[in-house]
Amino acid sequence: MRNQLLSGHHKATLILCTPALIKSITPRLGRVLGPRGLMPSERRGTVTDDIATYIRRLQGTNEWKADKTGTIRSPVAKVGSYPVSMLCFMLKWPLDELLGR
Repeated sequence: MRNQLLSGHHKATLILCTPALIKSITPRLGRVLGPRGLMPSERRGTVTDDIATYIRRLQGTNEWKADKTGTIRSPVAKVGSYPVSMLCFMLKWPLDELLGR
C-alpha cells in the first residue's frame, strides 16, 4: 500500500495511523501525504490506538475541507448514480448547513 500511495495509484481521502506507526511512516510518506493534507496527525485525531471507534464515529458524517482562500470542497455523489432530485438535495444540504438554515 505504501508504494501505491507514493506512486499516486491509491486515491485515499483519509489515512489513520497508530501512535507506534507514525514515526516510521513520517520519513517515507510525509513528503507525499503532507501536501495532499492526508498525513495522520494527533491534532486532527487521525493518530489513534482505537481505530475501530474512530471509523464508527465517522459513519454518517461528511468531511469538509477548505483551502487558504476559504473555498470549501466536499464530495457529493457520483453523477449518474442517483436521480436528479436526489442530487439537487445532496447539493443543497451542505449549503443549508453552512448558512444555518
